[in-house]
Amino acid sequence: MKHLSTLPAAAHRGSALSATVLRRQGLPLVMAALLSLGGCSLTPNLDTDTEQPGVPSAYRDWFDGGWPVAMDRLDWGRVKRVKEAIAVEDYAKATSSLQAMMKLDYPPAYYEMAKLYHYGRGVEQNALKAEELYGKAMEAPSPILGNASLNLAKLYLDPAIPQLAAGDDRDVLAYHLLRQAIDEGVTGSATVLLAQLLATGGERVKANPRLAKQLYQQAADQDQPEALRALALAHRPGGWLKEDSTQAKELLRRYENTLIRRAKQGDVSAMQQLAKSYDEEGLFGHQPDKQLMWLSTAAESNDRSAQRQAGRAFLETNTPELGIALLEKSAKHGDVDAMAVLGKALLERSTAPADISRATRLLNRAIDQGSVDASISLGRAYLAGKSPDGKGVEANPQQGLELLESVAGQAEGLSLALLGKAYRENPSVPAQPALARDYLERGHQLGHPYATAQLGELYLTGQGTNRDPQRAEALLQSAADQGQVQAIRRLGEAYIAGDTLPKRPEQGVALLERAIALGDITSMTRLGNAYLQGDHLPQRPQQAKRLLEKASEAGDTTAMVWLGEAYLQGEVLAYQPEQGIALLKRASDAGDLSAMTRLGNAYLQGTPEPQPLEGRRLLEEAANQGDAYAMAVLGRAYRQGRGVPRDLEKSAQWLRRAQQAGHSSAERSLLLTQRDQGRHGDIKALEQAAQGGLASAQADFGDWLWQQGRPEPALAWFKRAARQGHTGAQLDLAHAYLDGKRIAQDKQQGLDYLEQAVRAGDASAYQLKGKVYLEGIGVEANGAKAETWLRRAADAGETSAKALLGRALLRGEEGIPQDTDQGIALLEAAAQQGNTGAQATLGRAYLRGEQIPRNPRKGADYLFRAAEKGHSTARLALAEAYLRAKGLEHANQRQALLWLDKVMASDSEAALATLHQLLVKGEVASGATTSADPS
Repeated sequence: MKHLSTLPAAAHRGSALSATVLRRQGLPLVMAALLSLGGCSLTPNLDTDTEQPGVPSAYRDWFDGGWPVAMDRLDWGRVKRVKEAIAVEDYAKATSSLQAMMKLDYPPAYYEMAKLYHYGRGVEQNALKAEELYGKAMEAPSPILGNASLNLAKLYLDPAIPQLAAGDDRDVLAYHLLRQAIDEGVTGSATVLLAQLLATGGERVKANPRLAKQLYQQAADQDQPEALRALALAHRPGGWLKEDSTQAKELLRRYENTLIRRAKQGDVSAMQQLAKSYDEEGLFGHQPDKQLMWLSTAAESNDRSAQRQAGRAFLETNTPELGIALLEKSAKHGDVDAMAVLGKALLERSTAPADISRATRLLNRAIDQGSVDASISLGRAYLAGKSPDGKGVEANPQQGLELLESVAGQAEGLSLALLGKAYRENPSVPAQPALARDYLERGHQLGHPYATAQLGELYLTGQGTNRDPQRAEALLQSAADQGQVQAIRRLGEAYIAGDTLPKRPEQGVALLERAIALGDITSMTRLGNAYLQGDHLPQRPQQAKRLLEKASEAGDTTAMVWLGEAYLQGEVLAYQPEQGIALLKRASDAGDLSAMTRLGNAYLQGTPEPQPLEGRRLLEEAANQGDAYAMAVLGRAYRQGRGVPRDLEKSAQWLRRAQQAGHSSAERSLLLTQRDQGRHGDIKALEQAAQGGLASAQADFGDWLWQQGRPEPALAWFKRAARQGHTGAQLDLAHAYLDGKRIAQDKQQGLDYLEQAVRAGDASAYQLKGKVYLEGIGVEANGAKAETWLRRAADAGETSAKALLGRALLRGEEGIPQDTDQGIALLEAAAQQGNTGAQATLGRAYLRGEQIPRNPRKGADYLFRAAEKGHSTARLALAEAYLRAKGLEHANQRQALLWLDKVMASDSEAALATLHQLLVKGEVASGATTSADPS
């Protein structure tokens, strides 16, 4: 309908009341006159606010009055019946009647239909449609003009609604709509909203604190709760009015009392405001019992929003079933937000297939009705897949990405953050670092703290981009300032580690403690472990124990694993194997693969008692679920025969799987297995290990080639192992070049390799260096130096060095002064450790009785022990003694050897025993000698 009366924009606001008269041209002239003369309105003089922009020309129809639409008693009866149908949620009947009345341009019909679209009742929520219908409701004067103006102003002031037809004119239109609502007598909420707008200003509306205070004060005098609350906050420190704590407390007391009075009278909105004021960040302090009481009371009113809020709150209590019941009730009546919350809760809380199926149905229903939250919840769930304890849906990465991308275009910061994270680190999604960075940058630009935190992490690690510590720190700090827990934790960890960001351990600890205060269990676990390890912080065992115990009690399986391992290791904390096993078992039962692996490993090691079957079962279960560490543990166990029969083939199979799964040390373990396979005769496996770069395998393969009479390739492998610092290979090369029996002698090169082994601190190298100086091999003989190096080798436990030095001291040879007592002590020590050279030397010395008193029994015993182990000169000494006993007093070595070969070929052990008895009985001449060197 076109209106007969239109006013220029300049004339519109000459007087708020005169404009109202013009809009009501159908009112009796007397009443209009009375209104025009009224100067006693409680409304502050809004016309003094002259600096605000006028009404945009495209929207003057909403404010310029016009002729009222004729509606009789029957028409108003139809409106009443529509409201009754809406009250009982008979939306089909309501919308049918409203559509018929809208064809007649009835403003109340447009208004009621606009509310349905505004709040999504019976129709899909549609802010643009609501905006259009509210506008049509205001094109003609009617009793609903004030309420339509107020509702449309609310729509424009709602930051959660991103796009409306008004565009940049939203705050200006809201300002004029609120003034119109107040002019129409809708003074409660309209006054408060206008005060809020003027207190801070908008995009185009200028702040007017003086007028805002007047409006708030007027509403507060009428006990409007939001006005009381706003003034209380304004008088607090940092508020926009003069700080006055007494005034603020009094206003808050009035605010609480007003809400309680209204709530007791059945005002659901007051109940909800009370519940909010009693939550963790509420104005009245956290009082959970009162919070739940008012939420429950509000839910009993069948208000969908109240049921949803109460349901959400009860999910976090000891009675989550009540929360689920409330959400189900609200969801059954079409509450899309309740569907989204309930679906998410069922996915996160239940393992029952029926619940998971119901959750996905609820979320899909909500998605079909445009729920962004449901799209994010289900998309996130598809990306995560089932958790170890069976919660969640089967992984469907592609579907997850599609759901998140479907809402990312709506400038949804969380979906952008999740997409960025997925393309960064989700193992089921091909890594695309550049795309991840783009998503995170977009989310950060929208101000979403999780996206900011993820972007900071990206620049901190340099994943897919250049590492930028300064930007990383700024981003993480920005997200932390917004209370984003992950950013607080990550920044704290980075300051403690001090590898990428500056090392600031005190600041790092403070950040982790802040995250802990915000309820972040992961930060509790990380700080506890930092105190346990003592790598970047002072080791504080008791604080570590307290933090990890608390995190374990809260269900953090990582804390259970770390604390359990600390008890089993018994290094930082007292050794408590039972407690350690109990913690690992709790984490394992909760599905933690790391705990399963460590528990299985403990059982194989016999902690606290051997349980090889259960240990192997746990390790195989974890390995078959993809745990690379479990595969590696199984591979090592089969190589070592620890808890399972030694099986090098199975060891190789498990280690190959671990290597393919990306375990860092599996490759080296596999090479060790191949080396052991080579030691058992599988030379091909040994060669593979050597080619794989394992120094010990290269040395072993070189040794095998040397034994096969292939010195040149053997030397090549020895040299490859020596370059890696393998002292055994360095010594092999030293012996080969110094000896010169199979290769061209090169004493200098031999000495060079010897020095490499000496620098590595190898006791055998000390012994060889002592022998070099003792015998003058490639150097001038030097008894003092020889004694020095042999003593170092002997002190390091090298038995051959004890034997060599002991013999030199016993005889006073090679420039080493004779010291019989010390020589015998060293020889006997080496003999007790099984050194046959020392045993042979002692046996001959005791039989001769030259440097030490003669003792045939001891001599026979030592010679017999050495001969029994195959020591050639000991056997020869016994043979010579036997021949002398038979009258061959001048038997030479050749005769003895010929006889020895003949006897040994028949029954060597019997022959040795017979010779031993002859010596013990004294039947052998005391002067038994031989030219053989017993060393």
